[in-house]
Amino acid sequence: MFFNKDFFNQLNQTQRMLQNMIRPFPQSIIEQQKMFSKVINPPYTYIRKIIPQSIIEQQKLFSKIINPYITEIAKSLKKIADGIKETEEDIKTFKVAIVELGYPPHESIDIRKLRYIARDYRDNGKEHVEKYIDEFMLSFYDSQMLNNISLEWEDIEHIKKRLPLLRNSIMAYNQGMYDLVVPSLLSQFEGIIVDGFRIKGYVNGAIISILLDYLLLKNRDYNSSLSFDDAIHKYYSEKILASFEHGASIKSDVSRNAILHGADTNFGKQTVALKVILLMDYIIRSVDNLKEETIILAQKEIEKYRKSERRKSRNKRKLAKQNAR
Repeated sequence: MFFNKDFFNQLNQTQRMLQNMIRPFPQSIIEQQKMFSKVINPPYTYIRKIIPQSIIEQQKLFSKIINPYITEIAKSLKKIADGIKETEEDIKTFKVAIVELGYPPHESIDIRKLRYIARDYRDNGKEHVEKYIDEFMLSFYDSQMLNNISLEWEDIEHIKKRLPLLRNSIMAYNQGMYDLVVPSLLSQFEGIIVDGFRIKGYVNGAIISILLDYLLLKNRDYNSSLSFDDAIHKYYSEKILASFEHGASIKSDVSRNAILHGADTNFGKQTVALKVILLMDYIIRSVDNLKEETIILAQKEIEKYRKSERRKSRNKRKLAKQNAR
């Protein structure tokens, strides 16, 4: 129990009141003091018993009260820290696993299911998870989930001009017309990224690679292991931008060049359409979260690249003229 100044002020007032009450009766100072002591000593004796007499005693009393709670709080915080560490490790494993299994990671996935896939992959290997990953993804990302994703696109300003095509792609998916979904969406990725960085003029593969770096690897104040950005960058670079040769086996079922250049005609599958939709949603949101300083830095690097390319082109022309003489 702790007492503030108001308590002691009130006690002093009571003391003075008692002195005034007993003053008329005893005729000597000694008798007054005796009478006062008789009246006031019992309360003071009680107060001295319940109020710690030193700061050390107060600290001991406080520690005695609070220590059990501190111990429990420390246990709880350790349990939370251990849980975060385990989740972080599972997310790292999941990012590797899901890309190897052919899907882009998506932030809407249930954390419990994410951890299950990660641990199953870690304990039993890729081949084991491959047996059910398609069924799992198609079940989790059902029509309702995809409709919810497309509804959120409606409020994103930078894709306004593409909304009719995006809406139709989701409608086509829900109607099973997957061969319409895949090329429609694949044709829009570069346009969305280029528009997000406000790039004008000629754009080639090298420029797209620069923009991808700034979009997914250089658009954060810090690199968080809980983010999927690095995994999406890997997926886009290795799966979407996969090279191809006419007549050779296709390296990726979502290869933009292989599909749009007509080398791959076997893309009309629900799984392939789902992969493209999930990646599209991630790219759209990443562009929407671009920072102005990141956009400016990317523009400067592209201008530097273009100057370098123009210089190389001029040197080639000069060398060609010299050789022609």
